[in-house]
Amino acid sequence: MATCASDDCDQLQEALLSVYDQQDMKPHEIIVVKDGPVDDQISSVLKEWHEKLPEVLKVLALPRRSGLAEALNLGLQSCSGEFIARMDSDDISYADRFLKQSKYLRENPDVSVCGSYVKLYTNNLQNSLGIRHVPASNDDIVNFAKWRCPMNHPSVMYRRSIFKKILGYPVNAKAQDYALWAKLILSGYKFGNIPEALVKMRMGKNPFQKRGFKQFIDELKILRYQRKIGFLNDYEYCRNVLVRLVARSIPEKLRQLVYSYSDKKVRFGLRGFKK
Repeated sequence: MATCASDDCDQLQEALLSVYDQQDMKPHEIIVVKDGPVDDQISSVLKEWHEKLPEVLKVLALPRRSGLAEALNLGLQSCSGEFIARMDSDDISYADRFLKQSKYLRENPDVSVCGSYVKLYTNNLQNSLGIRHVPASNDDIVNFAKWRCPMNHPSVMYRRSIFKKILGYPVNAKAQDYALWAKLILSGYKFGNIPEALVKMRMGKNPFQKRGFKQFIDELKILRYQRKIGFLNDYEYCRNVLVRLVARSIPEKLRQLVYSYSDKKVRFGLRGFKK
């Protein structure tokens, strides 16, 4: 987990409670990376947890705000467990998340990354915005990855062994998780998603507000990165640029319908995404 100065201390507290006190299978270590200086309230939460779990909680710090990729890479260097669960500082893991994902990885030794659906909420967790579905099987995940990010990043659990060959998240890409999935797919690693929500994810009042033209500029960076490493060919790159340009330029309500339609394609077998 990474935290930074803009995080809400109450949400950080809830996130930590969900990954330890409320978990059916408690982790033997929790690593929190401070992405640059944080305020007194966040420091107080981390101090409280360190006093509560001195043998479990480890707090690391970057001297300045460096971004999620560098923060996660620092944390990965200190992980000692066979499986590593990702978590965001404003989300909540369901009580059976770690139990189900570790069981899945043990029963599927060929799978290196296990994710799940996530249930989307407004910041106060009072209003549900629905469930973000993702494909379940490796073949569907690889196919879907050619179009959109196939994993819900805050839901993933991965094998620590993959980071002996893949040295963490690419730091030059805005969507560092999507960049990592591309690298892992190219390297032959397999994926799986448990088809149920194991994480509550805060998205603000309207998640589609931030999916406008400004995000298109960020998406260009990840598409260029994916073409550079050979994950996308020229046709796939141009196709995805065009699709995203149209999706980010249309009005918000129409954009929401587009995402709702594509989500149905995920649930009904990705038939609309295959070439």
